[in-house]
Amino acid sequence: MIQWLRNLSLPARVLVYAAVATLAFVLAASVGAMGALMLRGDLSLPGGEEPRPAHKQADASRPQQEQTPTQQSDADERETTPQANEKETTAQEGEVASRQGEAEYVARVGDIQTRAVEAFLDSHDKLLRYDSLTSDDVAEMQADKSSLQGFTDQVDDLDPPQRYGGQYKVFRSAINELHEGAQLAYDLVAHPTTATKSKFDEYDRRVNEAADRLNQSNEILSRDYKTMGDQQEISPL
Repeated sequence: MIQWLRNLSLPARVLVYAAVATLAFVLAASVGAMGALMLRGDLSLPGGEEPRPAHKQADASRPQQEQTPTQQSDADERETTPQANEKETTAQEGEVASRQGEAEYVARVGDIQTRAVEAFLDSHDKLLRYDSLTSDDVAEMQADKSSLQGFTDQVDDLDPPQRYGGQYKVFRSAINELHEGAQLAYDLVAHPTTATKSKFDEYDRRVNEAADRLNQSNEILSRDYKTMGDQQEISPL
């Protein structure tokens, strides 16, 4: 190559040198431009991804698990849904249990009331035959009195639902009146010396109060349980 250049004439060698210098200058300029572009991040590297701005690179470095507010809200809802369902189920079960408790109470009231009224009416019918009672009649009236004592105990053991608190007081008073009336009726036949008009008046008063309160209890419960009906008064004129 050097020998070839020497064989050229002076003007030719000058042109060759000029061409080489120009080529070197162009190459140097190209390399410098590429370096500047790479430093600025504007040049795509061969076979790789285009460099991204710093803020995008920071976003990319964040964990992929990071969620948007909407996604997080949905996730929270999914997490709390089982608890909400459990609370709703518990509330429904409580409501069902409450209705069952009320139904059982009302049915229990009906059973006690029916048997208490039947026991009292048996005693009352015998007292209407005051002058012709037998010893067996007196024994049956004593049994009726004892039965009514048992019914008052059953009423005392009742646990009324909150909504029936007022009804329970009325019902309890009615059964107590029946028991006190049966007790008084037995005393009148077992101890004739106590059979005064005032005692018979007291008896009739208890019967009327018991009847009124049983009717009131039925109205509160919206039931038609057995009541006293229209009973003949015992008190002599």
